[in-house]
Amino acid sequence: MTSLHALLVPTAPLSVNLLARHHRAVSMAFGGGVPRDERFKVGDWQEGAGGLPMLADAQANLECVIDAMLAYGTHSIVIARVIRARVSDTVAPLIYQDGRYL
Repeated sequence: MTSLHALLVPTAPLSVNLLARHHRAVSMAFGGGVPRDERFKVGDWQEGAGGLPMLADAQANLECVIDAMLAYGTHSIVIARVIRARVSDTVAPLIYQDGRYL
C-alpha cells in the first residue's frame, strides 16, 4: 500500500471491490502472495465505468472519489464518496478473522 499512497489525494478516483467467499486467491494475491505486477492476473478484472479496475464477480464494487485524507499515527484515513455501486444478488462475503478465512 505504501507505493500507492502518493496516488491517494483528494479528487482522485478510487475503486473498492468487496470480495466474495470464492475470492481467497485474490485476497492472497493482493496480500503479498504474488508479485505486484501479477496481482490483476488473479480473478476476473474488468474496467469500470470510470476506467478503474473492477472485480467482475465481487460481492460489491464501489466506484468512488476521494474527498479527504486524515493522518492518523503512521497511517492515513481515506474518506471517499461513492459515485456508483454494484452489489451481488448473492450474499456470501469473504471474511478473514484471527489469521484465517471463515
